[in-house]
Amino acid sequence: SMEFTSGAQRLTAADANGIFFQAGSCFTAGVGFTGNPFGKTSSNSVIFQAGSCYLSKTGEDPFALLSPESVIVFQTGSLYKLTTDIAPKFSGRTFADIEIDAPMKTIWPFGNEPFSIDNLTITNGTLNLKFAGAGGHSIKGNISVASGATLNFSPTSSGTIFFNGSSQQTISGAGAISSNTLTTLELQNTAGVVFDADAELSGGLTISAGFMTLQSGRNLTIMGTLATGGLAEELIIKPGGSLIFLTAGVNAMIERSIVAWGEGRNGWHLLSSPVGAQEINTTGGFVTSGPGNDYDFFSWSEPHSLWVNFKNSTVSPTFTEVNGGTDAFRTGRGYMVAYEQSSVKQFKGSMNVANVMISGLTMTDVTATQAWHLLGNPYPSALLWDNSWERSNVGAVCQVWNETLNDYSAIQNGPIPAMNGFMVEVSGTNASVRIPVGKRMHSNQGWYKSADESSLKLTVMAADSASGKETVVRFSQTGTAGFDPSSDGHFLKGNGPVFCSLAGEDWLSINTLPALLQPVEVPLIFVKNESDAYILEVRGLETIQEDVILCDLKTGNKQNLSIDSVYAFTASDTDSPLRFKLSVGGVGIDA
Repeated sequence: SMEFTSGAQRLTAADANGIFFQAGSCFTAGVGFTGNPFGKTSSNSVIFQAGSCYLSKTGEDPFALLSPESVIVFQTGSLYKLTTDIAPKFSGRTFADIEIDAPMKTIWPFGNEPFSIDNLTITNGTLNLKFAGAGGHSIKGNISVASGATLNFSPTSSGTIFFNGSSQQTISGAGAISSNTLTTLELQNTAGVVFDADAELSGGLTISAGFMTLQSGRNLTIMGTLATGGLAEELIIKPGGSLIFLTAGVNAMIERSIVAWGEGRNGWHLLSSPVGAQEINTTGGFVTSGPGNDYDFFSWSEPHSLWVNFKNSTVSPTFTEVNGGTDAFRTGRGYMVAYEQSSVKQFKGSMNVANVMISGLTMTDVTATQAWHLLGNPYPSALLWDNSWERSNVGAVCQVWNETLNDYSAIQNGPIPAMNGFMVEVSGTNASVRIPVGKRMHSNQGWYKSADESSLKLTVMAADSASGKETVVRFSQTGTAGFDPSSDGHFLKGNGPVFCSLAGEDWLSINTLPALLQPVEVPLIFVKNESDAYILEVRGLETIQEDVILCDLKTGNKQNLSIDSVYAFTASDTDSPLRFKLSVGGVGIDA
């Protein structure tokens, strides 16, 4: 190994293959070095073999000669490492591996001719591939962008980056990856490309050979054209992967993991299809059979107030009758399912990429104050439920199934997970709702609060963690003391205990009250289920300036939740439903 520093130094060979840097050796263009370390005369005279390294802290272009000629050759497995913000010439060059390790620096390679890179690693700093669009540029290996680092594909004219390695390529890391509108990433690798990183692509992505896999927990946005060869297996989204895109008619295979049922009443999931015309069949794993491999697949019928199983094809109302005359998934509709075995379900088909209008929602019992319909998120990403949705006779609160609580959780402003069903509350006949494609989002967050609101989420969990229930009390300038369908949501029973607030005669899962200008007392209903011991915990106390006091009306205990946010209690079947009182703002402890 060697290092050049302080001025112009040279190591030259008169002939090709004259100097070899072998595995374990490294040349360093050190501080103060200037010029080209291996001169500008003999082509292919310096060879960096696999395992060797060229470390550039300063200096000029290592290739020295005009492309396609070059003084040095980077053989497969060698490394060119940049630790400063010089502007290397990529134009027409063939690299092996490249690493950018330049904290707080931005590197702008330049040139017009196609370049080739094996593995690209960005450990620190920003790499802006601001190449001109002429020709096509190749990445044949993996890309890794570390946390805090950035990779931008930013050509100055329309350009393509080809992923064309001979073995599977992986794009990974916790750093930022993006492209501008002039970029197309084209995947030509028959062994496949794995996206194991988040990316925001303003340009397009084309799968012209092989396949692409979006890994679990990864978020990919494609604002340009998304193109494949037409087979669903060419674009695979693993469970928990999230894709937002604009192009219609794109086929994909989208997976969702379903955990098996256990003892008692747990194991239920609300399910929705992100593709059109998905059959409910054995191919996707939605219908199972054999010893120890049972299943249930229900559609909710509001007119009958009944869960109807897919297995029921003979006794009215049959599944087909309540499912719009079809045995397939309906776009924008949800289903409640449970399986004896944990498994991964597969949706195959054209991904939904448009608004979905759901109309004709019934309210069969006109004397009732509410009716429920099970809809579904029709996209391969989360969906933000908020007050901007176009609704008619549909309440402002939806309910999603919380598998941890084994019960419903109410949402007034928050994400509906991908491929999840959600209950909506109907308050009149011929109700409708438009599911807006513009509200797609990447999110694993479960609770959103507006910046200008005070909001408390109270969760009761059985001490054995078998089930639980949430209720939300909000304080807003637009809140009212009674039930308001534009901001409140009625209680919906699942498998957990009954836990909700009381407003007049209405049991509410979300209760939006007027802004906190004076002390407030909120009655809380609680009715036990199979469990006897429970733990109550409150979140959102940081949004309330006043003390929040919990009064246990059965025991007489009073606890300042602002000091201790967890309260343990027991319950029996003979208890009064009016179990607690929540006092906010100066009342409760001494009352």
